[in-house]
Amino acid sequence: CGGELIQRPDDEPQIIQKRLQEYRAQTEPLVHYYQTQGSLQTLDASQSPETVFQTLLSLFQRVVR
Repeated sequence: CGGELIQRPDDEPQIIQKRLQEYRAQTEPLVHYYQTQGSLQTLDASQSPETVFQTLLSLFQRVVR
């Protein structure tokens, strides 16, 4: 777009690497746990906002029932 490129401090490679390490240590085990429990729900968030919203509503309705 021709605008000035601004790099935020949290976009530095070292910071990103640290975030990935923390994800692997703290979040990834939870994902595996909930998958094995059969209670992890996923959705494709690259779809249109309306489709994502409708999918979320459907997932919430399944959990509430």
